[in-house]
Amino acid sequence: MSGRGRHWLWRNRIFLCFDWFNGVTERKDLKRKVQEPNAEKTNGKDEVNKQIERWWRELHERLEKFFKHQINWLKDRGHYDPHSDQDRMLIAFLMIPVLQKQLDSFKDTVWNCHRIRTQKETLLPNGVPNHMYDFPEEYGLEKCGWPVTEDQLKDVAELSGVLELDDDFIQSESREKCERIIPFPGDVEPDQCADAYVYLKDNFLNS
Repeated sequence: MSGRGRHWLWRNRIFLCFDWFNGVTERKDLKRKVQEPNAEKTNGKDEVNKQIERWWRELHERLEKFFKHQINWLKDRGHYDPHSDQDRMLIAFLMIPVLQKQLDSFKDTVWNCHRIRTQKETLLPNGVPNHMYDFPEEYGLEKCGWPVTEDQLKDVAELSGVLELDDDFIQSESREKCERIIPFPGDVEPDQCADAYVYLKDNFLNS
């Protein structure tokens, strides 16, 4: 708990009768007046937050930290200037497809396949997310969605005008030029992004 929070409790003559410390910042508590005895402190991991903590740790190590290291390597060696529109465009062309592929893989192989344990004081079911989605009746749930056809999606898109919008984050001329050098950026291996960027930039400037 922050110092300001403790000060507020002290001024209002309230203390934590039950506190759960998990080594980070999360805790479970019941507040009671200071006159009530038998205050309790419990050390250990909060089961409710374990899944979230593991998810963020895995995401941080596998994606954020991994790719930031390569970008910093490029910047420190003068290959990448974060203030250059051209450099930002080149790194976006290369890394966004690679990152999206990794996010999809993480979603399909890690997050949606892990087993959610029973959590106290929640109304959430326990089980594997993919299985719960496919067979909700086995978990006391109800499938509330309905199938949508490609024709229906097309009709909605035409009525909304969304297909008329340019959703590309790179200008068409620049994309065509980049694709002549690296036709399928999503196929670049994650640990080869730095080398691929240097190759892309050298050929982009000389073409």
